[in-house]
Amino acid sequence: MGRPRIDCSQIGLCAYDGRHLINYASINRDMKVRSAFLCAVLLMAIVPIGGVGSVAANPNQHSISIGANQYQHVALGQISAYTELTIDYSVNENIDVLLLNQAQYASWGSGGAEHIESGSDYDDDGDDYVYTITDTDAYHLVFDNSGQAGQASSSGTTVTGDATTTLSASSEDKVRTRVWVDVDSFEGIETPEADEGKVLSFDVKCDVGLTSTQDLDFLLLDSIQAATPGQLTQWNRHASFEDTCSHDWEYEVTKESGWTLLVDNSDAARTDGLSNAMTVDVEINVRSLLPLIEVVDTSRMIDSGDYYRVDLGFMTANSVIDIDFAFWSHGTAMLTDDLDVLVMTRAQANSYEAGSNVISLGHTTVLDASSQSWSYQFPKAGSYSIVFDNTDEPSGGAGDGSDVQVEIGVTSLTIPSLFGNLWTGWHQSRHYSLEGEHMALDFGSLSAGDDVYYYLDGINKGGSLFSSKEFDVMMMTKSNYDVYANGSSSFDVIDDGSNFKQGGLIPVIENISIPLTDQYVLVFDAADGPDSDSADENGDWIWEFIVLSEGGRIDNLQAQDAKYEESLSVGSFSTPDSDGDGVRNGKDACQNSPPQSSVDANGCAASERDSDGDGVSNSNDQCPNTSHGAAVNASGCATSQLDDDADGVSNDQDLCPNTAAGTTVDANGCEVQTNNDDDNDGVTNDMDVCPNTPAGTDVDAEGCEVEFSSDADGDGVNDGDDTCPGTAAGSSVDADGCADSQLDNDNDGVTNDRDACDYTSSRYDVDANGCAIVPEASDEEEANGIPGFSFTLAALTLLAAVFVRRD
Repeated sequence: MGRPRIDCSQIGLCAYDGRHLINYASINRDMKVRSAFLCAVLLMAIVPIGGVGSVAANPNQHSISIGANQYQHVALGQISAYTELTIDYSVNENIDVLLLNQAQYASWGSGGAEHIESGSDYDDDGDDYVYTITDTDAYHLVFDNSGQAGQASSSGTTVTGDATTTLSASSEDKVRTRVWVDVDSFEGIETPEADEGKVLSFDVKCDVGLTSTQDLDFLLLDSIQAATPGQLTQWNRHASFEDTCSHDWEYEVTKESGWTLLVDNSDAARTDGLSNAMTVDVEINVRSLLPLIEVVDTSRMIDSGDYYRVDLGFMTANSVIDIDFAFWSHGTAMLTDDLDVLVMTRAQANSYEAGSNVISLGHTTVLDASSQSWSYQFPKAGSYSIVFDNTDEPSGGAGDGSDVQVEIGVTSLTIPSLFGNLWTGWHQSRHYSLEGEHMALDFGSLSAGDDVYYYLDGINKGGSLFSSKEFDVMMMTKSNYDVYANGSSSFDVIDDGSNFKQGGLIPVIENISIPLTDQYVLVFDAADGPDSDSADENGDWIWEFIVLSEGGRIDNLQAQDAKYEESLSVGSFSTPDSDGDGVRNGKDACQNSPPQSSVDANGCAASERDSDGDGVSNSNDQCPNTSHGAAVNASGCATSQLDDDADGVSNDQDLCPNTAAGTTVDANGCEVQTNNDDDNDGVTNDMDVCPNTPAGTDVDAEGCEVEFSSDADGDGVNDGDDTCPGTAAGSSVDADGCADSQLDNDNDGVTNDRDACDYTSSRYDVDANGCAIVPEASDEEEANGIPGFSFTLAALTLLAAVFVRRD
């Protein structure tokens, strides 16, 4: 197939201005190949309009120079649907950069103002954005300094700068585009296909200044909800973020469905619609959790009285996890949102769900927690769980004041080498020390010159406001630590690496070079220090730390102290179940199931599930395996899945869609003529030029009689036409099959091949050469000098032989 020709005279672009869901994710491979090809051969040209001089530019790069009340045009050529168009420009005055399709540009020259709002940029002196093409068409950019359309007025001066346009094929796992959301409206972007267990990553940015207070709502709809966007009353509460204009978040998909992100500028959700339109840049990725590293990465709405549980699975001794969570709060909730984060064995988590008292891991369990992150190293192997609790339990924890939306990430950091860590000793954790106690990290034996690094952050709990909240960090040999641990103050510390009277406001960071080969211990001390230059005990301390060394394993000598296992009192509690389907809201992926519906473990009825994401529920879908993004009918069937005339050829391939029932068809769905042979000559009727050949007749490929012939003398003339049937082999014959040896044209008895006088008159006798024999002249005639008759006849005969051509 030849390379497509981009005709610069066919200038245009395809717009998307409708208020409907954008089917960005249905990207077939052919479109992607064509898009990539166009990217390689894209012809860009700048056409000066309104008196602007001709501009020379390299492909994709454009020098901008626009006089006052003028505009400059860039022809992008033909671009395939689902191609990403990146526009990057910088100029010295604010202008409008307008994207137009073919029809819009055709009317632009006569004062038209229509353009593709979602692909444009307004009243700005520079931007870098991506717009994904929705329909194959010709495209244009207009750099406008005239005020003909858009929002920028003419600058009154010449505007100069540079611009770059780039085309690239869309990814099947990523959507990047820009949407224009008008007043009291919403726009939808369909996500890439995301199976249950996949992670959808969202990043949205409104095209406004950093100080702007204007916000929108970003609502995630499943394919059933998105099928009727005009009735915007339900959306996924876990993954919808309201009252923002710049945010990124993740959501781990919990059911089979298609998904659409709705950018809402109406009053449907929390935020009141704006009095102005808004441009929003959107990027959506679908990915898998990193195996062996990511445990969960998601956003959750945890209702008042409910909880969210994460099972970590089996953790080996000294495994490390990182827990990271943040509240998405609004109004006064920003000051009051809290949760209990309970870390315990899996068996204890089961007891918690049953309303029984539990034993948690005290060093890493946080009651009444605000947004934060920390790491914890498990001293014992086992199966563990984390419960993010928004109930009134356990005793002493946070209350269940309101629903809270939380972004949660749990990561396994068990193998530091995954992150390029060259240290051989590594300990990263959280430890809770009661007032008057300490925590010690045993490095074992270190050699002179070995490096030790530590990062330590401290949080005081319960300390008096009237005394300094401080702690000490002491580096010492193991023998000095033994003295210290026995309560004596007669011990020595290594100055390099020891820090006294630390308040926790600023993390303590040290890099130590070991002076002598010995065994070493690093102490975090919440007790009274050894002298007046050290801290006095004042409340409990929570230490979060990372310690590295060039030695071997680092052990926390207090990892299983009295705080390691902490008893929590848990009473009975009733979790909310909004739709009464028996699945609590915290696990319910479909919180509005119809009454009395039979639901699965995720709380979804068949009418709420859409396995192929086509917008038709499983209960109504007659074609449950439709390809992602394919357009379907009310029964959930794409044309590739339908066969209206039941001929075995799907509608999208059927060139004869109304074939009668029972008809034999070809690969195109068209009737195949049956191979009848009415005259039984071996040639079917559809190929028989002679359809009534008598029975027994030999016929050719066209069904017509073959006439047999023979040539006994082999002279090339059939016997039936051969006048001379006995011609000698090899003789040259005429059309009648006769050789000269068989012909006597003058009937003189001498055959043509021997006749020297072909046309001898029949009145004369001839000699052996076929020539006439003439009587002798008389003596008298010869004497008188008169030629005799015989002489005259001979002369005439010779002349005839010269001028008459033999056959």
